[in-house]
Amino acid sequence: MREEAANLYGFRDMIDFDIETHFDLTVAETRAALESETDFIHFIGHITEDGVRCRDGTLDARTLDAVHADAFILNGCRSYAQGMALVDAGALGGVVTLADVYDRIATTVGRSAARLLDAGFDLHGALNVATENVAAGSHYTIVGNGGVTLCQYPFGCPKVAVVDSDEINSESLTVSIRDYITRDVGPGTFTSPIVTDSPIRYLSSPADHEFDLSHQQFDEVLSSGRAPLLVDGELHWSDEIDVSILSERT
Repeated sequence: MREEAANLYGFRDMIDFDIETHFDLTVAETRAALESETDFIHFIGHITEDGVRCRDGTLDARTLDAVHADAFILNGCRSYAQGMALVDAGALGGVVTLADVYDRIATTVGRSAARLLDAGFDLHGALNVATENVAAGSHYTIVGNGGVTLCQYPFGCPKVAVVDSDEINSESLTVSIRDYITRDVGPGTFTSPIVTDSPIRYLSSPADHEFDLSHQQFDEVLSSGRAPLLVDGELHWSDEIDVSILSERT
């Protein structure tokens, strides 16, 4: 599970995070971390019905006097009850699991959700994208306020580009842009897609807006900044892929 903890946050160059990473905490140290003033806690490890498993025992979140973390991810099996206890003790909201989750799936969802939060998505949006086309993705849910954000997206509301490899030919491809409304950019906001110079504006919504782009136009979009991209339902990032790689999938 340590793989999930590697380089999780500070994904965007312009965002300055004060990040602390701890391994194998004791019950007292875990309690102190949960009760300390912080914006966000990402827990990776084992959780049982009795609580969060620590190096020297188990911490039941229901025994906490107060939680001063605004939001959290409890990425362990069946963490719903412990997550609800964190909300009851003062946290605003978080991501939890409803059932046992394989380590491989937990790592995929945890790393993806972390990067999406870093990119300006709220908890709801990050979880929605992170679990798209992921086996057992339905085992994850939100407790508390799912509209909590860690960062503000610099260009209105966060967006995901959606590409179906079947829609790619030798000259062009179809790209759908999907908006994720946040508390900073609410319903009714007009958006201008960066994939085209068209003067047309759209109302921000989860509905997909489709655009036909040449390969050159699409590569220019990919190189304009790091952003999430769903290719045949799999999450990628724009600085890790180009249209030639996508064409090989057809």
